[in-house]
Amino acid sequence: KTSDPQHVAHHLSYHLGKLDIDPSSGPLLTDVIVAQRERAKTLVEMAAASAFFYRDFPAYEAKDADSHLKPEALAVLSDVRDRLSTLTDWSAEAIHAVVHAVADGHGLKLGKIAQPLRVAVAGRAVSPPIDQTLVLLGREKTLARLERAIEYIRSRMPA
Repeated sequence: KTSDPQHVAHHLSYHLGKLDIDPSSGPLLTDVIVAQRERAKTLVEMAAASAFFYRDFPAYEAKDADSHLKPEALAVLSDVRDRLSTLTDWSAEAIHAVVHAVADGHGLKLGKIAQPLRVAVAGRAVSPPIDQTLVLLGREKTLARLERAIEYIRSRMPA
């Protein structure tokens, strides 16, 4: 947790490689380490928890999807997607402002926005703070994963 991220990066790269993940296919390892180090006790845990930054996840964690990717999340996720797609400044501050604006616009607390958003982009309900997560994922992956979550919710809605 206190080690230099540059030092940890070499070791994390090894553990990501064991998961068939190429760390050059995503954000800088040092940035991921800084974002994840408070959540992971070991490098093995950190590698597993960081996989979603480097490759698409095969499926949502079932209990997290059942809890957070529900029909009532559809309008919120669509609104987040629409606002993020027009964002010219892909920074934590700008993303944070969008998430807050969506929460305010829907009369919801931040968690009611952040949790469905987190499951949409990470596949599960645990990730670094949502603004950091989206910055690390980047615009294209974030928007694609939001679209995937929106389609997932629509496909599960009664006709």
